[in-house]
Amino acid sequence: MKKVRLVGLALAGALAAAPMAGFAQYQNRASTESVPNFYGGIGGGYYWADGGGVDDDSAAWRAYAGANFLPWLGVEGMYANFGEIDGGSLDVDGWGLAAVAQWPIAGFLPYVKLGNFWWDADAGGDGDDLFGGAGVRFNLAEHVDLRVEYNRFEFDDVDADTAWVDVQYRF
Repeated sequence: MKKVRLVGLALAGALAAAPMAGFAQYQNRASTESVPNFYGGIGGGYYWADGGGVDDDSAAWRAYAGANFLPWLGVEGMYANFGEIDGGSLDVDGWGLAAVAQWPIAGFLPYVKLGNFWWDADAGGDGDDLFGGAGVRFNLAEHVDLRVEYNRFEFDDVDADTAWVDVQYRF
């Protein structure tokens, strides 16, 4: 029983230490970079929309730009186009602004975001709703990253879950 506890404590310690080591490595690299750090990207995704008589899924695209003001906190603006939802009953696109909290770990960076999305649906009016999401950013080259992200949007009574894959350039 003591061996099981000891192995459990060792495993928990290793899991706790890994992100801290990654954060220290990121901070050492970040100390040579200027703050704020700016970035921009473009990507595609897939959405699943339902509610309000809508049940549809299709491709979407987006472009975004942001800045990290601290190693763990930034702000991001985006334009997203969902195209025609439910055979043209909604043609949704819009602008979003979000706070992004991130945790640097060696080689990748998980993050969460929360913001507001101002949308326009050609056949159904317009509005603004909160959106949120989570993702992970993988470093591909010195200034190039790959992002994989999930977001949840609302367009009045229609919910849209999205999965994105983006290429990002850091300035």
